[in-house]
Amino acid sequence: MKTQEVKLNQPEFIDKVPLVPFKVIAAGIPFYSDEKCENEVRDARLIIIQALDPEDDILELEIMPTTQAYQVGQYVTLALEHKRIWGECWFKDPESGEVSRAWKVHVDFIGDVVSPAAIEKDSERLAELEKRMKEKLDRISKTPDRKVN
Repeated sequence: MKTQEVKLNQPEFIDKVPLVPFKVIAAGIPFYSDEKCENEVRDARLIIIQALDPEDDILELEIMPTTQAYQVGQYVTLALEHKRIWGECWFKDPESGEVSRAWKVHVDFIGDVVSPAAIEKDSERLAELEKRMKEKLDRISKTPDRKVN
């Protein structure tokens, strides 16, 4: 099945890095209104972001629909708009091709992008957050799986 070209809106930029910035891990991923991934959502794409919060015990990725055009590697704020609600949707993992449910119900992600000037100004803090997140990911990946009884 061919992926459609989608015209997305440009996000706003902010001139300050938030206390807990989010990093765009993946963007522009098509998603579907059916489990067989035959009915592509035509006016939005999926974004995957991760909070750069080394103090949080949980390392999780947020998978959200958006009508904005984001790029991998951007730092963004966490912001949602409740004017648009998507029901249950699915997506194909960009790496494995495996179909997964994205959400049961979700609203539009509309986070602002941190400007290059703000990134440069706060580069030491961002570099430290990135370093600590990498260390956290390394620790988690070395932890043996625990089974819950």
